Amino acid sequence: MTSKAGDALTLQTKQVFTTGEAAAVCGVSQQTIIRCFDKGKIDGFRVPGSRFRRIPRAGLLRFMKDNDISLRVTGKRQDTDAGGG
Repeated sequence: MTSKAGDALTLQTKQVFTTGEAAAVCGVSQQTIIRCFDKGKIDGFRVPGSRFRRIPRAGLLRFMKDNDISLRVTGKRQDTDAGGG
């Protein structure tokens, strides 16, 4: 089971993510991450000799920022409503 607290810990500690891990952090499907990777919207690399993709932490954070995906799980605050919540 994945929780926001678990995602925050993962995002703060991991340096390289699988497409499934990136999808969980971003709150999108794994297929969405794969499509974005294949279109060059997420920086990453393929594992040599396999079909697997890996996404460095910096690439994932850039993708999240570029697509207005909340960075609050990282412990950083992005532009949020003044009301909080």
